Amino acid sequence: MLWLLSILAVPAALAYPGPEAQALGRRVAASGPFAALGPMLVEKDVAELAAAHKQLSEIERQRLITLACAEGAAGIARMISALGAAYAKALSVEDLRVLAGQE
Repeated sequence: MLWLLSILAVPAALAYPGPEAQALGRRVAASGPFAALGPMLVEKDVAELAAAHKQLSEIERQRLITLACAEGAAGIARMISALGAAYAKALSVEDLRVLAGQE
């Protein structure tokens, strides 16, 4: 019975990348195009959102912009984390090192 558990545990262990792969994957994702374009897209969308609500006072508009920028930044961070995890799972540590510029 123990051998069966060990056989089942091997694929599960292989499915999760190690800490180095996770760190490298995140570094690659943070230096990619989404990390560069994401803030610009958020800025554009927030400006359009604020412009669409002319009925807001200046204080309300500033509060909307502050909240929307914070939510946009949080979304970008989640996306970079997800991309980094996907890179770590799909690529070898050696490939990640090359992409991260460590080799």
